[in-house]
Amino acid sequence: MKRLPPAVVPAKAGIHFDFAPAGPWRRRTKRCAALACALWPALSLATTQCPPEYGEKSLAFWALGWTVLCLFALLGLALPVVAVRSTLGRGGWLRAAWILLACLAMLGCWIAGLSIFGVYFVMVC
Repeated sequence: MKRLPPAVVPAKAGIHFDFAPAGPWRRRTKRCAALACALWPALSLATTQCPPEYGEKSLAFWALGWTVLCLFALLGLALPVVAVRSTLGRGGWLRAAWILLACLAMLGCWIAGLSIFGVYFVMVC
């Protein structure tokens, strides 16, 4: 095993694992860490259980929720495919614009599906 010269080996007392740069970023990092530690108890409120009177959700309820999510995902995937096929004979800039709009609509469709699934099926007591 090859030994490193003494100038490269750090002194045991001088080893620091400080990744924040000096200056205002260091203060900002410490403030963000303090804020995260202060908000830690609030995370337990997000995981509290529903009251017992609501009970378990049925299998049909979950099947409907997953079906809605899958329909939005498939609709989102179909939008760019339809845009590409419908703009085959068009000019380059017009075709690119339609495909870009279809990709944005696909992302919007996916976000809407996830939102509906989360609000109406997951976060419901």
